[in-house]
Amino acid sequence: MREWTKGLKMTTAAVIGMSMLASLPAHTYASAGFTASAPAVTAAAKVDAAAGLKAELKHVLAERNEAGTGTNLGASLRFYNTNGRLTRMPEGHLRLRTADGASYILQPSAANPRAASPYEMVELSFYAGLEAAVSTVGAELQWVDVNEYVYPKTETVKWSIPLTEDMVWTGALDTFADSASQIAWGTAFRIPFAGSQISLKPEGIRIEQTAQGGQSYIVTFTAVNEGNAKEKLPDFQLRGRSGGQTFVGTLAEQTGVMLEPGESKAVHVVIPVNEGSAVLSGITVETVESFVPAAASAQQAVRYAVGRMSMALPPAAAELWSSFAPYEMRQPMKLTSWNKAVADSTEVALMELTLSENEGSGYQTAVAKFKLTNTSGTDKPMPQFGAELTGTDGHRYTGSRQTASYASMAPGLSYVISYSFLLPESETGEALGLALLEPVGTGAAASSRIAAVRTAAQPLSDSKRVSMYPFDIEFRDWTTQYAVTQGPGSFTYTYMLKVNAQITHQDDVVADQQSSMLKFELYDSLGRVFASKTMPLVGEQRIVSGTQTLRFSNVQTEQLEYPYTVKVYETFQTPAGEAKRLLAEWK
Repeated sequence: MREWTKGLKMTTAAVIGMSMLASLPAHTYASAGFTASAPAVTAAAKVDAAAGLKAELKHVLAERNEAGTGTNLGASLRFYNTNGRLTRMPEGHLRLRTADGASYILQPSAANPRAASPYEMVELSFYAGLEAAVSTVGAELQWVDVNEYVYPKTETVKWSIPLTEDMVWTGALDTFADSASQIAWGTAFRIPFAGSQISLKPEGIRIEQTAQGGQSYIVTFTAVNEGNAKEKLPDFQLRGRSGGQTFVGTLAEQTGVMLEPGESKAVHVVIPVNEGSAVLSGITVETVESFVPAAASAQQAVRYAVGRMSMALPPAAAELWSSFAPYEMRQPMKLTSWNKAVADSTEVALMELTLSENEGSGYQTAVAKFKLTNTSGTDKPMPQFGAELTGTDGHRYTGSRQTASYASMAPGLSYVISYSFLLPESETGEALGLALLEPVGTGAAASSRIAAVRTAAQPLSDSKRVSMYPFDIEFRDWTTQYAVTQGPGSFTYTYMLKVNAQITHQDDVVADQQSSMLKFELYDSLGRVFASKTMPLVGEQRIVSGTQTLRFSNVQTEQLEYPYTVKVYETFQTPAGEAKRLLAEWK
């Protein structure tokens, strides 16, 4: 019986009167949550609750209270009415009788139904908060009928369920010993006792830093409705374990998740970890049970969690690279079907990923350029996704998105959007994971991957030919000049840069005035910037093919600087400020 009784934490703990379930109509059998693959039950667990009523033990709780001075006992029973008429619940008390002979009455919930309709399943909840330490080793649950109309009153045990240690949930730190209650990462499962046809498959887990200095684990599931009717996702929560600590995670989707037959959606559970150094070693899938005391409202219900199964975490190395798919640059990326950041008939392709040093700054700048293509015949909204790079050491770097002026994309056209990342000087860029992210939940406090690919930074171009997708620029020649103007008691210096360039713009790719610009900076012999000029590639006053002279009027020096060095940067604006990538250096 061990396989079945341990299943209290995964499927079912004990069944009373299960031998009669075969007589239930087919629709009742299905609604009870049983399937053809349900494990067999030994005869020792089969007893009748009452005439025409068969009962199933959903859970037993025996956990220390918060003060550590007593025990909270809880139990829930499911009754199946096999009669073709309205049937009252049996009279009696539910008691826990311990091995030393002590007997504890569990009070019925004020919300318990008094009767069950024909072929209906109803659930009865019981609870007791005791100021005593209670051991459930060798204990049993008893349903006791008390006759108070005789003297002395008589008590009759109608039925009982012997409890093993594996059948009792002892609180947040309880675990599962048998493999049947341990779910491997990536294995689909259903929430036990939910009576739902919705399966959940863990797809990804990521860690995000919080504004308070802690971190949160974001677990992504694919929920699939495998039934024939529209359903709401069953209620559940996750409890992360780290040493002697536990952390509760709840659904980021705060409104009910509804799924049509055959439909799949992504759902996310956010597990806040108070200490940034805490590393989760495992996760427990829990359901939250409730008990309403007598003369209390539903809002005053006692709520407690019961573990249903344990879910293993993916190995750290596997989580890092197995989740990033091989990718060919400039090809459309494979996006999750349930993402909301990118509209249908919209393609996203990584066109460039470059890494350049910022001398003296202590970091490098990576720039990723994406081509967004509307393949439909109607306007589509501009995709709104985040971007993140992951190094081989597991460190993650969040990208800052270019400020864009377009809110929608015209049919048949492509647009370009850029992201900048700050990386340490030690990062070579030879192997990087790139993830596209979208916020989850109404508060957008967490994010989930909608694509994840393996890539690498492209080699830097030379000082004459540079790529700034969708532009290719060839600097054919350049010369520097200066002019001196004498004024009353002072001299004014003007610096000029004559550039001969060939600029090619790829067809059908739209770049707006917020797209990348060329920034020319003049450096003195000590490496200090003393003048700069920014030229757009789109719109008025843009730099064009051919020869043109750039004048630097914002000179920050009162003496002639010559010779000087010219550095050419790609720049674009982000909410975090100006992003710069070094393209060329002329001396």
